[in-house]
Amino acid sequence: MAIGWTQAHQARAEWLAVEAVRDFPNEVMKASQEARDALERDLLAIMAMSPAGGGGEASIAERERWLAIGKREPFEVLEPLIAECKRTAP
Repeated sequence: MAIGWTQAHQARAEWLAVEAVRDFPNEVMKASQEARDALERDLLAIMAMSPAGGGGEASIAERERWLAIGKREPFEVLEPLIAECKRTAP
């Protein structure tokens, strides 16, 4: 669990670094930030539902998010970002 948490923080930091050095249009930045935040909420929900989570009882929102994760299409959270990148590509 700790390794996964460390990797998630590293991925978030790398994502933020890319956003910081690239000159993305505002629409792409907004979609990127929303995707990053959604993925982080997913991770927190997964951890809350994990027996190793250790944080006590998962909230109703975390349980609902955890259940919804399994029903989504792969990359669904990233689709708005992908679409925005395609729309604004030169």
